[in-house]
Amino acid sequence: TDKTLKAQVESNGAVLTRAEAAASVERAPYIALLRLGVVRRLRTCIGLGGAVATGFGRGSRKLGTPTANLPCSLFQERLADLPTGVYLGYARVRGAVHKAVANVGFSPTFGDDASPEKVVETFVMHEFESDFYGEPMKLLLLGFQRSEKKFDSFDALVAAINSDVQTARSELDGEILSEMRNTPWLQQDLRTGDGCSSATYEEFDAVDLLEAALSANP
Repeated sequence: TDKTLKAQVESNGAVLTRAEAAASVERAPYIALLRLGVVRRLRTCIGLGGAVATGFGRGSRKLGTPTANLPCSLFQERLADLPTGVYLGYARVRGAVHKAVANVGFSPTFGDDASPEKVVETFVMHEFESDFYGEPMKLLLLGFQRSEKKFDSFDALVAAINSDVQTARSELDGEILSEMRNTPWLQQDLRTGDGCSSATYEEFDAVDLLEAALSANP
């Protein structure tokens, strides 16, 4: 059964149905087809892919949120200008797409153990039976939640992470963002070569992504 999707148009505050949203994509810069509440939408969404690297083990050992890490060096410094902070989106791992929340930055709360390079640390909201280090992962960043900051204690950091996960889960359950998991880019596994996953960095217009998602799931 087709459900009604609503989209905010900033120019006049109109609310569009699903069919109208798909039909209204005319590249006008003022159109905002994502309603993200407390989360700032990304007009240019970021697609990352690469082999998951072994991290510091902090996510599972200290924080209770195991992360899949993609180092900035995989993307030849293309992440250098991406603001550090917490993002929400979707990750494709082992042939399936799951909700995800990612920190892009240096983990400053860990002091001397802070990351020496910018790292994308992703918490995939799914229970996996085993680690997937070295396996390919795609990550699509759709919204920005907050800036990276140094917390006074690990307890404060854990509380913030739990809040970030809860916020991301809630926002990704929304009508529009739940459709974004159907974008064709996420439905294909990362291309491989010579037995290793090849890194990829792509930028997508948010309107293009939504149009593609709606077309893929009519």
